[in-house]
Amino acid sequence: MAEDQTEWIKLPPDEKCVHKQWKARVAGYEEALKLFLSLDEKSPEFTKYLGVLKKICVDTNAIAQEKALDTVLAFVENAHVAGRSCGEVMTALVTKCLNASRAKTKEKAKEIILMYIEIDKQETVQEELMKGFENKQPKVVSGCVQTLRAALESFGPKVITLKPLVKMLPKLLEDRDKTVREETKMMVVEIYRWIGAALKPQLANLKPVQLTELETEFENLSSDRPVQTRFMRSQQDLKAKAEAAAAVADEGGREADDDEPVVEIDPMDLLDPVEILSKLPKNFYEQIEAKKWQERKEMLEAVETLATQNPKLMPGEYGDLVRALKKVLSKDTNVMLVALAAKCLTGLANGLKKKYSPYAVQCTEAILMKFKEKKPMVVTALRDCIDAIFPSTTLDAISEDLLTALADKNPNVKAETAAFIARCFTKATPTTLNKKVLKPFLEPLSKTINDTSPEVREASFDALGTAMKVVGEKVMTALLGDVDPLKMTKIKECCEKAELVNIKGKAAAPKVAAAPKAVTKPPAKSAASTKPPSSKPGTAKPAAAKAGAAKAGAGKKKPGKKAAVGESKPVEPLLADETVDEKAVEFMGEENMKNLANSNWKQRLAAMENIEQEIKRTPKEDMPTQAIVRIIGAKKPGIKDNNFQVLKLRLSALAYLAENFSFSWTSAECILPDLVEKIGDVKNGQGCKDVLTAAAEATEFPKVAGEVIRIAFEGKNPKNQSESLNWLSQAIYDFGFKVNIKALVGSLKKALAATNPAVRQAAITVLGVCYMYMGSTLRVLFEDEKPALLAQIDAEFEKVKGEKPPAPTRGLKGAEDADAGEDEAEGEDTPPVEDLVPRNDISDKMTDELLGKLSDKNWKVRKEGLDEVVAILGEAKFVTANLGGLPEALKLRLGDSNKILVTTTLGIMKTLGTASGPHCKKHVAILAAPLVSTMGDSKPMVRHAASTTLDVWVEQAKLAPFVEDGVFGESLKIENPNLRATLLNWLSPKLKEHQKKLPAELKECLPPLLTCLNDRNPDVRKAAQDAILPFMMQTGFDSMLKAASKFDKSSKDTVVGLLEKARGELPAKPKKVQSVPVVQSHVSIKEIDDLLNDKDTETEPSATKSSSAKPAKAGGAAKKAGTVRGKVAPASSRKKEVEVDTTPIITNTYTKAQRLKEEKNLKVLKWNFTVPRLEFVDQLRDQMEKNFSSSIMELLMHKDFQKHIKAIQMLTTALESYKAETLANVDLILKWFTLRFFETNPSMLNKALEYLLALFELMHRENQILTNSEADAFIPYIILKVGESKENVRREVRKIFQSLSCVYPVSKIFMFIMGGLASKNSKQRAECLEELGCMMEKHGLSICQPSTKEAIKEIAKHIADRDNPVRSAALNTIVVAHQIVGDQVYKYVGRLNDKELGMLEERIKRASRSKPAPVINPEPAAPAPKAVGRSRPSTAPTQQGHRSSSNPPTNRPSTAGTVAQGADMAAPRDPRYTLTTCYNPPMDEVVLEEISDELFRYVTEPIPPLVLKTRKLPPSTPTKGSMQQQNLLEQSPDAKSAVDMTVTNIASGDLFTASSALSQLNYTMSEPQHQNMVRSYADQIIVMITLQLKKLHTTHLNDTDSAATSAAIKLHFMCTSLIVELAEKDMIDKTSIEVFKDFIAQAVSGVLDPKLNDHPEGADCISNLNISLGKILLHGHHTNTLCAPLSLLHDCSGAVLQCTDSYIELVQKCVWKKTRNLSAVISKIEMGPVLKICNSFFNDYPPAYWRSKPSDKPLRTVKTVIATLISLASERVYTAISVATYSPKAELEAYIMKHIAKREKSSQSTVTGNETTLSQQQSPGKMAQFIHNSLAGIFKKIGSRENSKEGIMDLYLFREKYPDASLEPFLKKSSSFFQMYIQRGLQNIENEKKKASSTIGLETTRGSGGESQARGEIDWMEKLRGHRERMKKLGISVKPISSSTGNLAQAVSKPPPDVVLSTRPSNVMEDVLPRPTASVAPTPVSSSVKNAELMELKARLERIKKSSQT
Repeated sequence: MAEDQTEWIKLPPDEKCVHKQWKARVAGYEEALKLFLSLDEKSPEFTKYLGVLKKICVDTNAIAQEKALDTVLAFVENAHVAGRSCGEVMTALVTKCLNASRAKTKEKAKEIILMYIEIDKQETVQEELMKGFENKQPKVVSGCVQTLRAALESFGPKVITLKPLVKMLPKLLEDRDKTVREETKMMVVEIYRWIGAALKPQLANLKPVQLTELETEFENLSSDRPVQTRFMRSQQDLKAKAEAAAAVADEGGREADDDEPVVEIDPMDLLDPVEILSKLPKNFYEQIEAKKWQERKEMLEAVETLATQNPKLMPGEYGDLVRALKKVLSKDTNVMLVALAAKCLTGLANGLKKKYSPYAVQCTEAILMKFKEKKPMVVTALRDCIDAIFPSTTLDAISEDLLTALADKNPNVKAETAAFIARCFTKATPTTLNKKVLKPFLEPLSKTINDTSPEVREASFDALGTAMKVVGEKVMTALLGDVDPLKMTKIKECCEKAELVNIKGKAAAPKVAAAPKAVTKPPAKSAASTKPPSSKPGTAKPAAAKAGAAKAGAGKKKPGKKAAVGESKPVEPLLADETVDEKAVEFMGEENMKNLANSNWKQRLAAMENIEQEIKRTPKEDMPTQAIVRIIGAKKPGIKDNNFQVLKLRLSALAYLAENFSFSWTSAECILPDLVEKIGDVKNGQGCKDVLTAAAEATEFPKVAGEVIRIAFEGKNPKNQSESLNWLSQAIYDFGFKVNIKALVGSLKKALAATNPAVRQAAITVLGVCYMYMGSTLRVLFEDEKPALLAQIDAEFEKVKGEKPPAPTRGLKGAEDADAGEDEAEGEDTPPVEDLVPRNDISDKMTDELLGKLSDKNWKVRKEGLDEVVAILGEAKFVTANLGGLPEALKLRLGDSNKILVTTTLGIMKTLGTASGPHCKKHVAILAAPLVSTMGDSKPMVRHAASTTLDVWVEQAKLAPFVEDGVFGESLKIENPNLRATLLNWLSPKLKEHQKKLPAELKECLPPLLTCLNDRNPDVRKAAQDAILPFMMQTGFDSMLKAASKFDKSSKDTVVGLLEKARGELPAKPKKVQSVPVVQSHVSIKEIDDLLNDKDTETEPSATKSSSAKPAKAGGAAKKAGTVRGKVAPASSRKKEVEVDTTPIITNTYTKAQRLKEEKNLKVLKWNFTVPRLEFVDQLRDQMEKNFSSSIMELLMHKDFQKHIKAIQMLTTALESYKAETLANVDLILKWFTLRFFETNPSMLNKALEYLLALFELMHRENQILTNSEADAFIPYIILKVGESKENVRREVRKIFQSLSCVYPVSKIFMFIMGGLASKNSKQRAECLEELGCMMEKHGLSICQPSTKEAIKEIAKHIADRDNPVRSAALNTIVVAHQIVGDQVYKYVGRLNDKELGMLEERIKRASRSKPAPVINPEPAAPAPKAVGRSRPSTAPTQQGHRSSSNPPTNRPSTAGTVAQGADMAAPRDPRYTLTTCYNPPMDEVVLEEISDELFRYVTEPIPPLVLKTRKLPPSTPTKGSMQQQNLLEQSPDAKSAVDMTVTNIASGDLFTASSALSQLNYTMSEPQHQNMVRSYADQIIVMITLQLKKLHTTHLNDTDSAATSAAIKLHFMCTSLIVELAEKDMIDKTSIEVFKDFIAQAVSGVLDPKLNDHPEGADCISNLNISLGKILLHGHHTNTLCAPLSLLHDCSGAVLQCTDSYIELVQKCVWKKTRNLSAVISKIEMGPVLKICNSFFNDYPPAYWRSKPSDKPLRTVKTVIATLISLASERVYTAISVATYSPKAELEAYIMKHIAKREKSSQSTVTGNETTLSQQQSPGKMAQFIHNSLAGIFKKIGSRENSKEGIMDLYLFREKYPDASLEPFLKKSSSFFQMYIQRGLQNIENEKKKASSTIGLETTRGSGGESQARGEIDWMEKLRGHRERMKKLGISVKPISSSTGNLAQAVSKPPPDVVLSTRPSNVMEDVLPRPTASVAPTPVSSSVKNAELMELKARLERIKKSSQT
C-alpha cells in the first residue's frame, strides 16, 4: 500500500500535476514552478502544460489550489505560448477562484488575470470578466468587478475598454447584493478618476440617491492626475518614458508629468450611434414642401427631436435630408421655421461629427447669406449651427464663401462672418493657420476694420487679434504692413484678450476634479513582474537623460519643420570609459571583450562573429549602442584593424547598429575620424561609406557631411579625400541638398587646387551635383579658378544642365514635417541658395548727384546718369536689396519720353533683376506698374525689351508678388490695345506653367480680361481668347462665370460660350482624399433634360442656317451651351442665330494615365455596380466633360434614346476622323456603353453593339489592347447582354466576344465568362457555357482559369441544371474538353451522380461517332489517310472535332484543324493578335484559308542549317511581322496584358499569329531588361508550345497543301528552338512536373509521328525535338525533370493509355539519360517526390503484374533509378522513405533497405575482394568454402516461389564461371521433381542461348545498363556505319571503327547531353535492339541478368513449369 502511495514520485511533473493524490499534485506544482522559472520563454516544454492549466486551476484541494495558482502565474509570466491558454484559464479563474473562501486564492487569481493583461490578452480577459457579471453567485460578480477595477487602476483606459463596461454599470448598481453594489460604486469612481465629466451623461438615468452618493465620492477624489502604473509587453517604450520622467522628477524636485496630456475621452465615444433616417416620417419630403407652415413645422420638429435626443448618429446618406433642411433655411419666409431648420442642422452636425463633412460647404454658404436676418432667435440658431458645422470642415475649404460674405453689402452678414472667422481662429494652430490659409483673409479683414458699422469693425479687430495670437505678432506685423498704427494697437489689444480653445487644435477638456494632475511617485512595480523584459542595466539612465533633454528643449523650440526635426534627434551624453567597458562586458562577455583586442586576427574574427550575432538578437531597448560602437569602432585596434576580414565585420556591425538602434551624434563622433582614415581602403572603403550613410541617416546629414569633409582635408591622404568627396556626391542625391555650402566651397577650392587628379575630379563631380540644386549661381563662386579647370567645371555643368534634382530617399529616422501645409510660405523664410554668393551694397554709390542726373531735364544728362548706373552694376555683379534711391529714379525713367532712354532703363532693370536675385521682390511694389506699362509702347522694340525684362524679374521674384500688387488687373483696365495684347500674350504661358495657386488678387484681372473678348482690336480679342484657359486653370470656372454675369445680355452670351469651350479643355485636377466631396447644388438632371428638350425645336433650325457649321464632324448642328454647372440660362424671348460648336468632339486633355492613377489611388469610384447609381453617372460626366465637347456631351447624357443614337453616330464618325483621341478615351467610351446596356430600346442597343465591334476592330488594326481596368469596367456588363431574349442581340454579343479575343488575353476573358455562370438568367448561363466551349475548342484547355480542373468542375455542375439548354451546353463544353485530353476529363469533373454521369458518357459517345474528318475544300470530304508504319501512341491528343449534332445551332464557326480566313482581310492585320474568328460571317462549312504570298514567304523561309545546330531562334529580321512585334511592350499601356496575349497566341490555330508570337518572345528574351518578365511566364510558354505541337502533328501536318505543311514545319522549328532558348537561359529551373510531363509526352509522340517521314525536313524536326528534350532534361528543375518521365512511364505502363512498345521504350530512354547524369546533380535532387512516384509504380504494378507482360523493362528501369539514388545518397534516401507519410510503402521500403544492406556489405568487402580471390585460388579449402556458400544461397533462391527463375539463371551463370563446382551435395538433399526442374531449366537456357547466337549474334544494350562482349563483329559493321552517318548530322563526334574484336559499343563516343532520342523518323528502338523477324523474337544474351534475356527466359521457364505439372 505504501508503494502505491509513493509510486507517483517517479512520474514527470506534468503527470504529477494531474495525479489523483493531492500530495502528488502539490509536488508536481512545485516542480513545475521551478521548471518554469528556469526555462527559456520559447522552450517547447511549456507546450506540454497547455492542456492541464485549466484543470490545475480548479484543484479541489484548497492548499493544492494555491500552489497551482503560483504555477499558473509563473507559466503565464514566462511562457511565450501563454496567450493560447487565456480563454480556458480565465473561465476557470472566474468560476472557481474569484469566489474562493481563502483570500490568498483570490489574490493569486487576480495576479494571474493582471498578468494575462500584461502579455497583451486584455480583450479576452475583459470579455471573460464581463461574462462573470451574469453569474448567479454574488461572490463571482463582485470578484469580477473588483478585478476589473484593479486592472483599470493599473493599466488605465487605453488598455481596458470603457465603452462596454459603462453600459453594464446601471444594472450592477441596482444588484440585490450589497457587496456587488459597493464594488460597482468603487468602479464608477475609478472610471471617473480617468475620464472625468465624460462619464456623467452615462449616469443620468440613475436614481437620485445613487447620483448624490456618487457626486459626493467624485468631490472627495484627490486632485492628482492618474497615471498608468503597469504596462503591457507591447508598451515597454511607454514604461521607459514613465521611468525616465520619474527620474527627472526626483532629480528636479518637481512633478514629472505636468506636461503630459490628460487621458481625454469624448463622451460621444461611450455612446452607440443611432440610425434616424428610417425613423423620419414617411411623408417627410412631401410635407416639408407643403404650403401650410404648420405642416412644415411638424416635420422640422420631428427631425429636431430625432437629432437632439440622439447625441450620436450612425453615418449614412443624409444628402436628401440636408438639402431639404437647407432649402427651408435659405428660402422659407417664416423665420421661426428658419430657426428650427438651423437647429435641425445643428443636431445633425453634432451627431455626425466628421461624417458631416460632405454637406458642410453647401450649408456654410447658405448660413452666411442668411445672417442678413435681424431676429435674435434666428441669428442665435444660425450662429450655433455654423459653429457645429465647422469641426467637420476646414478654413481652406470654406474660405471662398467666407471671403464672399465679407464683401457683402449687408453689415449684419459682414459682422457675423468676421465673428465666425474669429471663432474659427481660436481653434486653429500655427500649423493649420499657416500663411497660405491666413493671407486671403487679411486683406478683406483689413478693409472691414474701416467699415462704417461698429459691429463689423469690432468683429474684424477680434478676428485679426485672434490670428495674431495664433501665428505670433512678428508674422502678423509683416503681413499687415499697411495697417494704420492706431488700428494695429487695437489689434494687439484684441490679441491680448483673445483666448485660444486649445493650442493643439483639440476640443478643450474641462479642468475639473475629474481630470486631476499626475501622481508624482514613480510607478509601482507589480508583484508578478518577476522577469521584466528589459533586465539589462544601463537602459534606464539614457532614457532618463533623453527625456530630460527633451524637456529642456521643449520650451525653446519653435513651431515648424525645424522644430519637428530637432525633436527627433537622438541626444546622448558621452559615457566614461569605465562605464563603456562595464556595459560592453555585460553585453558581449569578458572573453569576447579580450579576444576583440587580441593580436591574433583569428581570435578577433571569432569575437566579432559572436558579437554580431548577439547584436542581431538583442531588442532595441536593451542595446547599449554608444558602448558597443566605441568598443567595436574606437577602442584599439577599432576601425584601424589591419585584417580586412575583421574590419569588414566591424564595419558591418557598426552599420547595423546605426540602422536598427538608437544611434546618437555622440556615437557617430567617436568613429568618424577613423572611418575617414579607412575610407580609401581598397577592400573595405565601401563598408566605411555604408557606415557613414547609416550614421547620417540616424543623426544629421549636414553634421556628418561637414565633419567628414573637414577631417578628410585636414589630412594629407589624397585617396581618402577623393573617396570622401565621392561619398558626399552620392549622399547629396540620397539625402537632398542639406549641406553647409559655405564650408563646402572652401573644401572644394582646396580640392580643386590639389595635385592629385583624382581629388580634382571628385571635387568637380560634387560641383556637378550641387549645380543641379543651385543653378548658375554656383558658377560665380569659382570664377577665379584657372581657365583649364574652369573649362572642366563648365563641361560638368553642361552634363547636368536642365536636369531636376531627384527626390531624397533618405533622411532622419521618424522625422516628419511639422507643417505639411506650409509649402511655399515656409520656403519664403528659408534663405535661398543665391544668398551664398557674395553681394555688394551699392546704396552708397547712389549719391544725390547721380540721382539728380537721372531726373535732369536734359535727356543727355539723363543718359549719362543711366550709363553710370550700368557701370556700377557691371562692377558689382551681385548686389544686395539695399539700392538707395535707385528704384524711384528708374520708375521715372520708364516713363521717359525718349524711347532710347526707356530701352536703356529696361536693360538696367534686366541687369538689376539678375544681380539682386530674389531680393528684387522688395522693389516690385515700386517698379512693377511702370515696367508693365512699357508693354503698351507703340514701338515693338520697347515692348519686346519690356517682356524680356519682366521675364527676368518673374524668374527671380516669382509671379506671386506681381499678382499681389494688382498691377496686371490695373494695366488691363487701360484701354491700350498694345498693352492689353502684349500683356495677355505674356501672361498666358506664365499662368499655364505656374503649378501652385496664385493669390486671390488674380481674380481682379477677370472683368477686364472678359471685356477684352469684345474688344474692337482683333489682336486683343485673340490674346484674350488664348488667355481664358490659363486664367481658368488658376481661378476656376465659377469665378470667371461670376465675373461674366455682370455683362449685358448680348456680350454675356459670347463670353459664356467661350468660357464653356475653355472649360472642356481644362486639365484634370488631382483630388485630395481628405477633401470635401463636390456638392451638387445645381439643377437636377431631370430639369436639364426637360429644358434641353424644349430647346430642340428652337436650336436646330437656327443651327442649320449657320454658315460656320461642320456637319461632317459634328454629325449635326450642336446647340450652344446654355447650361452652366446645371444652371440654365434664361430662354430668349425671340429666336436668335446661335453659333455652332466647332471644337473637336473628342480630345485627350485628361489623359488615360491620369484616370488610371486616380482610380488606383481611390480618388474616384471603381466602376462596379449592379444597377448604375447617380454617383457613377456624375463621375463619368465629370471625367468625360474634360475630353468631350459640349455638343456631344448633351447627347451622351440625355435621357432620350434618340439623342443617344445621334451620339453613337458621331462617335462612329470619330473612329476615323479622331482615331487617336478615340483610342485614348476607350475607357470612358466603354463605361458610357455599359450604362446603355441597362436600357431596353432595341434600336439604340443595336447601334451600340455595332459601334463596339467597329471600336475593337480599330483597336486591333492599331495594335492596341484593353487594359485590365478597362476590361473590368466593360466585360462583366457585356456578359449581361448575352442572355438577352432577342437573338440578333445575342448574335452581336458573340461577335463582340470574338473581337475581344483580338485585344485582350483569352484566358482572362474566360474568367469573366465563368463569372457569368452565376447568373439567374438561364439564357445567359447557356450562352456563357457555349462560349466557353468555343474558346476551349479553339485555344485548348490552357485558357481555363484558375486551373483546368477547377474550371471544368464548375462547368460540370451545370449538368444538373433544371434548364435543358443549360444542361446541353454544359455537356457540349465538357465533350470539347474530352476531345482534347481524353478520359482525363473524368478526373476534372469531380463527383457526379449516376444520372449526370450517364448523360455525359452518352454525349461523349455520340460526339465520337459523329466526329467528322477535317474538311479542306467545299467538295465531300475524303476519308482520312491511314497512318504509315506503327500506330502512334494514344497519349497524343486526338483530332479536334465539331460539336455533337444535338447542339442548338450557333453562329460560332469552329476553327479546329483549319486556318479560316476572316471576312475583312483587306485591312492589314497585326500578326500579334490575328485570330481567325474576328468578324467571320456565318459559313455553311469550314473552308481552308487561302494562304497569301506574304504569309507563305514568312512561314516558309528556309532556315539556315546552323540555326538549329546552335540552338538559337531565327534572327529577328525586320519583316512585317517581326517589326510590328518588337515594340509591343512599349506600346501597350499594360505590359502584363501584352505578354499574356503574346503567350496565348503561341497556341493559336493561325500559323501567322503563332509565328509572330514566337518571334516577339524571341526578341523580348534577347533584351536583358525583359528576361525576368519572360521567366515568370516560362510555364505558360512551355504549355502553349506543347499545345501548338499537338495541333501541328494532329492537324496541320495532315494537310495536303504543301505550302501549309511547309509553314507548319517552320513553326515546328520555331517552337523547339524557343524551348532550347528557354533552357539555355536557365528560365525553366522552376517549371512544374506536369508541364515537363506534357512536353515530354508530346516530344516522344512527335518523334514517332510517321507523317514526318514523307517530308524532306522531317528528320530535322525529329532532331530538333531530340535536342529540345535533351536541353529540358539538362537545364530544367532536376527533381521535376526526373519525376516527369517517371510519372509518364507510370501512366504508359498501365492498360488505360495502351501505348506502343516504341513509345514506352523512348520514355524509358529519357529516364535512363537523367539517371546517367544523377551523380552530377545528386545534391539538388529532392528524394521525397521521386520516391513517391516510385512507390506508386510499385503499388500499381507489382511483380505479379509483369508476369503476363512480354517485358518488365519499365519495372527494372524504376529499380535502376532507386538503386542509383541509393548508390549516390543512401542516407538521404533512407531519411526520405522513413519520414514519408504515404502508404502503403512496404514494398518500396523493403527494396530500399535491401539495397542499402547490399551496399554496406559490398563496401565492407571491397577492400579485401582481390585478396580473397587470390587466397581462394591458392587455398583449396577456402575456395571450396566460398563455392559452398554461394551455391547454398542460389539454391535457397530457387526454392522460393518468387525468385525461382532468377535463381536458376544465377545457377547457370555460376556453373559457367566455376565449371568444376559440384552440385551433387545440394541435389541429393532435394526431391527428384526438384532435381528434374533444375536440370530442365538449365537445359532450356542452354538451348535458347545457342539458338539466339546462331540467328542474330550479340549486342551491347546501353539502355539496359549492362556490358557484354560482342560476337559477330562483321554483322554489326554496316549498322555502325549507319549510326555514324546519323550522328554526323547532329554534330556528334565519332571514333574510328576498329576491326579488332572487342566491345563495339566503345566505337561510338558518348553522345552529348542534348541528344536523347534517335533522329530517325522511324522506330528509334531499331537503332539499339535487333530488328524483329517473323519467326524468332530477339533474345540477346549477356554475362549478367539483362533486360532482353530475362524477358525470354521467364517465358521459357513458365512453359517448362506448365509441362512439368502436366
